[in-house]
Amino acid sequence: MVTGGVHKSSSARVTPTPITGAKAVDDPYAALSPPTNAKCGGQKLIRGGTTTIDPDLAFCSGLTIDDARVTFKPGVYVIKGEFTLSNGASIFGDSVLIYLEGAGSDIFFHSNTSFELKASKTGPYAGIVIWSDRRNTNDHDIYSRFGAYAEGTIYAPSSQVEFENKTVWEAPCIRIVVARLELDNDSRYHASNPAAKCSNNIYGAKKPKLVN
Repeated sequence: MVTGGVHKSSSARVTPTPITGAKAVDDPYAALSPPTNAKCGGQKLIRGGTTTIDPDLAFCSGLTIDDARVTFKPGVYVIKGEFTLSNGASIFGDSVLIYLEGAGSDIFFHSNTSFELKASKTGPYAGIVIWSDRRNTNDHDIYSRFGAYAEGTIYAPSSQVEFENKTVWEAPCIRIVVARLELDNDSRYHASNPAAKCSNNIYGAKKPKLVN
């Protein structure tokens, strides 16, 4: 269901066919207070090797992962600034929420990077895997061509989220709450098990849901 419209190129496919002109609904997460973490100290750059990080300290100067394999321990990660994956970087995490704080924060996952993230199934942020500050109008660009997997809601109510350059993002449960969604250059976003009962699913619907 789309409040606005849908623009497709001649080769683009959307299944099922989007329902356009749908009645606007209230933000399903409007009453949820965003995470806070005033304890700065998370490292700005992780380059090379394999490492594990934890959510205790906020990443107040952004976070760039370059040519490294990084595991996120369970928890809420507050990133203030740019969150970048480059040069084949890969990230993993179960029971994770990544919160981009501030009006100037953004995501840029370069080509040939990968990620595998799952939202928590319990707690106040159950079911949300990526959250962009409600004040943030920056675009979020995802070019990860392989290993793109994130189970949970993408919540970016004021931002455009773009999947570019043959990105394939597949998960059993997919929920998107964004200002605008764009898929370019043979990118694909696919719910592999849309009938599954997802944790904290919007309105309890057992089907893919786009709130735009």
